[in-house]
Amino acid sequence: MPLVMLKLTNHNSHQTIPRAAGLPIIGQSLKAVRDPLNVLKELSVNYGSVVKIRLGLKDYYVLQSPEGARHVLQTNARNYCKPGAAKLMKRVLGNGLATANGEQWLRNRKLMQPAFHKQYLPRFHQILDAEISSLVETWRQNKRGEAIDVGAAFFRLTLNNLTKAMFGIGMEKEMSEIEEVLNIMLQFSSRNTKSLIKIPLYLPTANNQRFLAAEQRFEKVIHTIIQRRTAERKDPPSAHRNDLLDLLIDANEADSHPGFDTKQLRDEITTIFMAGHETTSQTLSWAFYQLALQPILHQKIKEESKIIAEDNLFYPSSPSIYTSALILETMRFYPPVWIIARKVIATDNIEGYAIPAGSTLLINVFGLHHHSRYWQSSDQFDPERFCNVKKEDQSLWHYLPFGGGQRVCIGRHFAMMVMETVILRLVQQFSFAVPAGFSPKMDANLVLRSSESIQLIVQSNNDDANSHYTAS
Repeated sequence: MPLVMLKLTNHNSHQTIPRAAGLPIIGQSLKAVRDPLNVLKELSVNYGSVVKIRLGLKDYYVLQSPEGARHVLQTNARNYCKPGAAKLMKRVLGNGLATANGEQWLRNRKLMQPAFHKQYLPRFHQILDAEISSLVETWRQNKRGEAIDVGAAFFRLTLNNLTKAMFGIGMEKEMSEIEEVLNIMLQFSSRNTKSLIKIPLYLPTANNQRFLAAEQRFEKVIHTIIQRRTAERKDPPSAHRNDLLDLLIDANEADSHPGFDTKQLRDEITTIFMAGHETTSQTLSWAFYQLALQPILHQKIKEESKIIAEDNLFYPSSPSIYTSALILETMRFYPPVWIIARKVIATDNIEGYAIPAGSTLLINVFGLHHHSRYWQSSDQFDPERFCNVKKEDQSLWHYLPFGGGQRVCIGRHFAMMVMETVILRLVQQFSFAVPAGFSPKMDANLVLRSSESIQLIVQSNNDDANSHYTAS
């Protein structure tokens, strides 16, 4: 009896979760479709740690505090899992890291982790350096004063770099096909995400058939590469490419349990391509847009790049203070992952609120990144806020550009290496300006992207036209 009474007392002590004002039955659905970021910002400002919202015909619990985010992502992470992926995403990604849960996710994470260790970054840096040099030559040939689609350029650069890092060089034919079909698949997935009415894939619409054809081509090229690599690895070790694919296979072969089969390897590769490169390319696009708006910051990073070039080291003795600050602020202001969803396994208590088992919880990353409680002048883009921040302070739970806890982004070090190198190289070579009348808006989709591809006027810096640093 005392135990029962204790349980009842604890239950009654829970605070009532406020429900956000909205339309009858559908709640915030229409507003969320039109402008989800504004909805998240309003929720963050007008409500406390937890608020209940209605999307479609389902209730969701929006979590809006650093303490709550830490509880879900780290302290009590075992009680939370990824929600069942939408049918389309599950079809595309399979059981990769982005969609797997439980023991399967833990095992695959352990197998993949070594491939993304910092010690392997220098070998991939040489690939990146060559890709940037190619982009520099292309931009130098641009007509003076003519706007360049830098968004498309960064999409191609990050995809080519990832393809070569994953599969090695000499893959031009495969790179071209992967770029084409990935573009089709991402565009289709983006439209599907925003659509209130999901058209089943079995209906023979033009868009469905285009997506299915692209998916089939993607499957074919990935399976062909895996089969070819399996055959290559029968040769002496000296014939191995030592790329990400080799590292993944090495980790699997070193494991004592049965590991990746071809299907699982395909799922992880697909996840890396679908989730890995667009977040980086979008962050780069936003960063250069802000550089074009802030000439003083551009000059600071240009001076910083000269100091680092003198070191001629992959890990220079002079840290990239302003470059890192620009990237960190870009990911604060334009968080690539703007919301994090988790399913509640067992009823939990978060800051005095009872979150029922089986419900879906949404961590309001965009709201945390734009709340004046955690950031001074939160609506201003100001990289200086990160210039004097200690590394350990960057892990505070109101800042979640790569997620947090055990499911923190596995490729974060790779992504930071790519972004820092691209910015340092290109700022040294070029100056940037925003075309008259161009003012892109944030578009919350699979990742937070620009509503229209970023266009900038790119001008060569003649005094530094031949300067750049390379990996040693």
